[in-house]
Amino acid sequence: MAARYGLTVDDLDATYLVVEDGRGLVRSDAGLALIGQLSEPWRALRVLSIFPRSLRDVVYAFIARNRYRWFGHGGNCFVPPPGQSHRFVNGARSASRAPSQDKATGRAE
Repeated sequence: MAARYGLTVDDLDATYLVVEDGRGLVRSDAGLALIGQLSEPWRALRVLSIFPRSLRDVVYAFIARNRYRWFGHGGNCFVPPPGQSHRFVNGARSASRAPSQDKATGRAE
């Protein structure tokens, strides 16, 4: 799927691919598409689409570089439940890369 929209699998480690109306969206375009799916007041942030993509993408990259410093970082990655892995790109690859969890502590090994 990534190749269909001009991305490599490695690109997906650095950005999200959002498909909306048959178009592949990345960086700030993808973020704004996702914001458009939220309820108010968050949906109002779609007004940021009036700014040129080049400016939005610079701001997007700045936020992406600093997000863990500002908001913290969870110790675990999301692993979709078995019945939902088909909704993710290369679900089998993601599941095989996911760390196993210690049943006693629930922490990744």
